[in-house]
Amino acid sequence: MRLHLDCPFELSQSRKDCLILSPQRSSFVLSGALSFVSFNKAGEIFQKELAGNSFQSLWTRAKEIWNRQLGLVRVTGGREGQLRTFYTALYRSFQRMVNYGEYGEYFSAYDNRVHKGSFFYTNDHIWDTFRCMHPLQLLLEPGRQQDILESYNLMYRQSGLMPSCPNVGGDLPVMIGFHAAAVFADAYAKGLQADYATAYEGIRKNAMEQSMLPWVCGAGLTELETCYQERGFFPALHPGQKEWIDLVHQRERRQSVSVTLEHSYDDWCAAQLAAALGKKEDQALFLRRADYWKNVYNPDTRFMAPRDQNGEWIPFDPMWSGGKGGRDYFTENNTYVYTWSVFHDVEGLKNLLGGDQAMEDRLDRLFTEGVRVNGRNVHKYGYFNQYADATGLMGQFAMGNEPSFHIPYLYNYCKKPWKAQKRLRDLMDIWFSDSPTGICGDEDGGAMSSFFVFSAMGFYPVCPGKPEYALGTPLFDQIEIPASGGSRFTIKAPGAAEGLRYIQEARLNGEKLTRPFLSHQEITRGGTLELQMGKRPRDW
Repeated sequence: MRLHLDCPFELSQSRKDCLILSPQRSSFVLSGALSFVSFNKAGEIFQKELAGNSFQSLWTRAKEIWNRQLGLVRVTGGREGQLRTFYTALYRSFQRMVNYGEYGEYFSAYDNRVHKGSFFYTNDHIWDTFRCMHPLQLLLEPGRQQDILESYNLMYRQSGLMPSCPNVGGDLPVMIGFHAAAVFADAYAKGLQADYATAYEGIRKNAMEQSMLPWVCGAGLTELETCYQERGFFPALHPGQKEWIDLVHQRERRQSVSVTLEHSYDDWCAAQLAAALGKKEDQALFLRRADYWKNVYNPDTRFMAPRDQNGEWIPFDPMWSGGKGGRDYFTENNTYVYTWSVFHDVEGLKNLLGGDQAMEDRLDRLFTEGVRVNGRNVHKYGYFNQYADATGLMGQFAMGNEPSFHIPYLYNYCKKPWKAQKRLRDLMDIWFSDSPTGICGDEDGGAMSSFFVFSAMGFYPVCPGKPEYALGTPLFDQIEIPASGGSRFTIKAPGAAEGLRYIQEARLNGEKLTRPFLSHQEITRGGTLELQMGKRPRDW
C-alpha cells in the first residue's frame, strides 16, 4: 500500500520497516491519499479527490453523497430517536462491500497483481451478510450489487476458489459455509444479470473439493467431508473424545450440526444455479444434499443434534452442551436457535416438528425458555460465560447473533403472523435505539443493521434464493423505496409510529392481500401496500 502526503511534515527518521514524520510547525492540516497500486497512483488520487479542497468542502461533499444514498428510503412518522436509529442502520448497511478500484486499476490480493478495471469490491463478512445485507442492497441498489457479484467472480478467477470471507488481503478463514452460493442464488431468483456460469463453477468447486471445517479455507477434503458427502451429516466427537483431524481449528472445533445445516442450505442454493444452467445431474445431486439437514434432526428430542462418525446420536443437553459457544456442535449458539436454521425448507421443518400448532408452540417456547440447570432456573452469568455471542436474549432467542434473525418471521409459516408482529415490535423497541448501547450484538459489517432496516420497513427475506419476503410490522407510518423504471413502492401503515403493531387488513394496489408474504416482483414493479394497523391481534 502506498501513501501520498501533502502536508508540512519533514522526514525525521527512516528505517526499512517504518517512517516517522514530525511536524515542521505546531499548527497544520494533514491530507493524503492511499493506493494499493503504486505511489504514483496515490498521487493521482490525491490530485483528483483532495488537492485544493478544504476540510469543509470535503465534509460537505461526503454529506451530499450519503444523503443521496440514505434518501433511497423515505420514512414518515416516528420519533426522532427512531429516525436516527433507522438511518444510522441504513448507513451501516451500505458500508460494505468496499470498492478498491483506483481510476481504471485495482490491486488484487487473490493473485497479488494489478489489474485493469473500474471496480473491485471486497471486504465482506458473508456468513453474516448473506442473510439480509446483500438482499437489502440488491433491493435498493441492484446495479451496485451486480458489480459486487462480478467482483466475487474476479476473485474466483484470480485465486481458483470462490471466497468465503473476502478481504482486501485475500480470503479469510472465518466462520462456516460457502455462502457466496446464497448471494448468487438470491440474485438469480430476483432477476439480476450476472455471469452465473463462472459463479457456479466456483461454487461447485468449493462444495465438492474444499474442506467444510470452521475457520479453514483453501484446504482439501478430509474424512469429515467424505462423511458429509456419503452419509449426509458432518460428524461430531463424543464429550472427552480426542480430536484426530489436524486441520480442525483448536478453538473453533468442528461445529458439526451447524456445518451440516448451513451447507445443506448452500447445497440447495447450488441446486438452483445448476437448474438455471441446465445442469440436471448436478441439480439432482445438490437437491439430495439439500435434505441433509434432516439427518441431524433427532425425533426423540425434537432438536437438531450431533451424530458421531457411525451415525449414533451423541447424548447432549440442548441448552449447555458443546463447550464455549457450543462450538463442538454449533456456531456461537445452542440448538434452541440452530434448530430453526432451515431457510430453504421451512415446510419440511414444520412437518418434522408436528405441524402448525407444534411449530407455534416450539417458537413460543424459544422466546420464553429461561436459563436452567437440571430443570431449575439459574442466573445468566454462567450462560454468558459460555455463549458470549448470544446477546440480546429473549428466552433462548438471541437477537444479537445472526442465526436468530429470521426466526420471528417463522410464525407466518404456521399461520400466526400476529405473533411475528408482536415479537418483532418488542425486539425493535427493546434492542435497537440511538443510545450508546443501542445495538445488541456484533454489527459484523452491516448484518445487524440490515436486519433492523428490513424489519422497520415491515418485511424480511427469510430465505435468500427465493424471491419472497415475509411480512412483519413496520415501525413508521409510511415507507417509500425505489422500484423499477423510476417508480416507487410505498407501504402505508397509519398509526404504526404511535405503536400500533398488529395488521388488521392488508391491500396491495387496492386488492385484498390474504397472505403474510410479498414477492420480489410485487415490490420492484412499484405500487402501494396499505396496512390497517390495530392494538389487538387479528387473523387476516
